[in-house]
Amino acid sequence: MATPVPGRRARCLALLVPITVAIATTWPLAVQGGRLPLGGEPTPTVARFNLWTLRWTADRLPHALSGWWDAPIFSPHAGTFAWSEPQPLTGVAFALVRTLTGPERAYGLVL
Repeated sequence: MATPVPGRRARCLALLVPITVAIATTWPLAVQGGRLPLGGEPTPTVARFNLWTLRWTADRLPHALSGWWDAPIFSPHAGTFAWSEPQPLTGVAFALVRTLTGPERAYGLVL
């Protein structure tokens, strides 16, 4: 017995429900995607540092991640990028999206 092919309505729901949930849970980003989401802290160091780590990963990708662990923010110490949250897979996604949208919007989309 063959399995039935989902109808048009089911396919639309399968597409629209996750998109709606994503927009609802990250709401300000949907309308302010070009701004860096700084959060509610008095000083937005976490958001800025996360953006910096993603940009560092994107910068190192064309060099096959050569020197990735030796981030200049921790200079002169070598191999100290591990002390932060490197996010290698998120950094790759950020690098791909950044070429199309710019860094702030890419950060919001990759979040």
